[in-house]
Amino acid sequence: MSEQIKKLFQRYPQMIICGVLSIIFLALIYFRSQSLPSLQEKSSDVAKKLDVMIKNETQGKELADQLSELKRLTSGLNSRLMSVDDKAANAQFFYDIEGRSRASIADLKQGAFDVGDGSLRPKLGQFTGVSFNLSVSGRVMYLMNFLKRLENGKYFVRCNSLTMRGNGTLGPDAMDIVLKLEVLAKKP
Repeated sequence: MSEQIKKLFQRYPQMIICGVLSIIFLALIYFRSQSLPSLQEKSSDVAKKLDVMIKNETQGKELADQLSELKRLTSGLNSRLMSVDDKAANAQFFYDIEGRSRASIADLKQGAFDVGDGSLRPKLGQFTGVSFNLSVSGRVMYLMNFLKRLENGKYFVRCNSLTMRGNGTLGPDAMDIVLKLEVLAKKP
């Protein structure tokens, strides 16, 4: 039989080699097709990771600039925080606004600092709020000027409530406003 194979191989060498290679390739294709879905899944996972890495690389180039800009913007934050214990300086802040706006402060009371229970806003680690009750009188334009200066003042001020009523004793366009304010402060 081996003699017949030798004669056959000598007569048709290319066809036999092609036949054997075809059988080998068919076997390889069959076994590789079993692992094809897992290979495709691995390929898609690698492609996703590559996309994330490319995105991180392109966005990371601007990270140093963004960090320096953030540091610049937040550098003055501590200077804009009120001190809870310095009641004289806290009151002076409002009296300075009064002098520039021509409105007159009738009553100013600093309340205790507000630790908060976290129900209205998230608990702040480094900051707290100092509450103020403030009564201001004057013409409407003076009061608007007072509120504008309060908004753009040295400290971060939040108005929790504002009550307005007319005051005919000061003039036809005069009003009294009662403000409940909260000012961002350093924790004592």
